[in-house]
Amino acid sequence: MQDSSTSETGRTPVARRVLVLWAVAVFAAVLTGVAWALASPIGSSPDDDYHMTSIWCPPPIKDSGCRTGVAANGAPTVWVPQQVAVAPHCYAFHPEIPGNCTGTLSGDQLSQTERVDTGAYPGPYYRFMHMFVGKSVMASVVVMRIVNVVIAVTLGLLLALAAPPVRRKAMGWAVLGTCIPLGMFLITSINPSAWTIMGIPAFAVAMDSLCRVETRTLRWANGALAVTAATLAAVSRADGGLYLFVALGAVGLINLHRLRGRYDAFVAAGLAVALGVWSVLSSRQATMADTGLGRPKTQWAQDLAFTNILDLPNLWLGIYGIPGWGMGWLDTAVPATVWIPLIIIAGVLIRAGLAQATWQQRTAAGVILLVCGVMPVYLLSKTGDAIGINYQPRYLLPLFIVMFYVLLRPARDSATPLFTPKTTRTLVIALTIIHAIALLYVLRRYTVGVNGPLFSFSGTPWWWTKSGPGPFWDWLAGTIAFGVLAALMTGFQRRATVASAPDNPAPVTEPEKAVPAP
Repeated sequence: MQDSSTSETGRTPVARRVLVLWAVAVFAAVLTGVAWALASPIGSSPDDDYHMTSIWCPPPIKDSGCRTGVAANGAPTVWVPQQVAVAPHCYAFHPEIPGNCTGTLSGDQLSQTERVDTGAYPGPYYRFMHMFVGKSVMASVVVMRIVNVVIAVTLGLLLALAAPPVRRKAMGWAVLGTCIPLGMFLITSINPSAWTIMGIPAFAVAMDSLCRVETRTLRWANGALAVTAATLAAVSRADGGLYLFVALGAVGLINLHRLRGRYDAFVAAGLAVALGVWSVLSSRQATMADTGLGRPKTQWAQDLAFTNILDLPNLWLGIYGIPGWGMGWLDTAVPATVWIPLIIIAGVLIRAGLAQATWQQRTAAGVILLVCGVMPVYLLSKTGDAIGINYQPRYLLPLFIVMFYVLLRPARDSATPLFTPKTTRTLVIALTIIHAIALLYVLRRYTVGVNGPLFSFSGTPWWWTKSGPGPFWDWLAGTIAFGVLAALMTGFQRRATVASAPDNPAPVTEPEKAVPAP
């Protein structure tokens, strides 16, 4: 006789419920990403004229199929659709101007531009995105943005499935605590930074899981994910290749006692190192260690270096949109009701992480923070620039996500939650409201301009189409989807599984008291 608790398909009601929750989480993640992808016009991410041109004419430009030429200063040029070459310039740095000016530009008429990659970046990212170039510039950009959303969601889903269940909440909190609003804006753009922001944290999580899981299937899965994530980071930006070494060092430190016999982890690490070396050496970004950010000084600016050290928090907190660090071309600001609560939530997460972290985790997080300080101070001081010029918070965002994961990752596979259910609900509600405000301000900036009404959702100067769902539905769908996603990312696991061996063995002198599950 069949068990009444098991369906004809062999799945119990609990198993069906779990499958439904995973499906809902994936749908909510895609919907959230699409809402952000549609919230701004073409050319809205930093240096998009350069990146769009490089996608339309990927390096080497002589083999790209584009018409080429030489500028008056001797720089190589290409001919691309007018919307590609000059779209951002009709509204960039002018937040009062909405994005409707891009519609007055031609998608067929060609313009000459020298804003194209000739070796400054690794080329594979541009060549991959070139596959989605179609007849319509606007449609092509939307497709590319959605492709990045699908890549991010797929990568996150596979990482969660392949990770030890007790680590999933740490992954969720690390993303939620760092990616609003800047990360959301960039991951859903066509900027190469999108792949670096995805790749570096994904590599760290996959390598950490690879050092913990025991079954051959999960070890193979995490090894493949680690190499895939490392590839995304390495082919997008040269600093992505550099960050692979930082992430690898942090993961190695927190797993020192688990490295013996983990030959698959060493193979994955070796491939990642090779990718990192190739990335750093294959682009001119690698020369910044010698030249700074473009205008090297003949003498080290000691006073400037000291000033930059004191001003580092301004750069670090830029990921939350503090004044001076808007999204897009730094012209899309969010109100204090976004960045102040986000800083408070980040502090809550860091405090919770430090309270349960081992000395290895604290040291690894400290090393990452040190890198996030030394690197910008060195490059800016060598160039002769103060913080706020040339070096942007988005360059450090991948490492901050890793740092939060390293701190929040459970040191033991125990049932002790980071937060009580009440605190978790409070944080999720707060993050949902903050996210809604940030998305609303992005939509306002591009649909009517910052001087326009905040809740003008009909008859706006800019939107993708005159018919179909408008800005209001984009905002509403993105808000609801994010709230559902945040709740599931922080509450998938009702009960943590107690493993037989802790990550950081320690002598037990007395029985541990049971801790109620959330």
